Amino acid sequence: MKGALSIVASDFELKRWNWIVRGSIDYAHLTDADRISEYNKANSTHHKYQDGNPFHNTNIGSSALSYSIEAGYDIFSQVKKLNGSQKLYLFGRFEHYDTMLKGTYKSQYRSCAPYRYTVGFNYHPIKQIVVKGEYAYRYFQKPNNNGLNPDSPLYVQPFNNEPSISLSIAYQAWFF
Repeated sequence: MKGALSIVASDFELKRWNWIVRGSIDYAHLTDADRISEYNKANSTHHKYQDGNPFHNTNIGSSALSYSIEAGYDIFSQVKKLNGSQKLYLFGRFEHYDTMLKGTYKSQYRSCAPYRYTVGFNYHPIKQIVVKGEYAYRYFQKPNNNGLNPDSPLYVQPFNNEPSISLSIAYQAWFF
């Protein structure tokens, strides 16, 4: 089974005036996605992991989209005493992706289109070390059940939103 895959991607980065601003957008289209989905289901094995592929019965979208933007500012750039020896970026980021942007099975895959907001900091006490902390909130669109009773077999259960807190330390000195 064959389909033609087209991908368009673009990104940018601005590092100026103590700001770092980045963004990206990716779009993909697969022809014959419905036929490939049906073929995969018709030719799947009974043992799910027999050939190492756990996704035989997963439907495929005909289009996918991903985009994000983030901005961070070095607040230590305003402290003359530090003289650029340390950096503390406060940042925010927004991202969204939808692996089932278009396709016959789009309504079945609400988890394929989350949104995510992130705020945090990147502290560089020296050039080779960064301490990173962030709070992120990933959320999903609520399904429209049109007043269906939760006991109905057609009722679509909403996904839980996912808040998270992360803290890490990274060291990099490979190219010095």
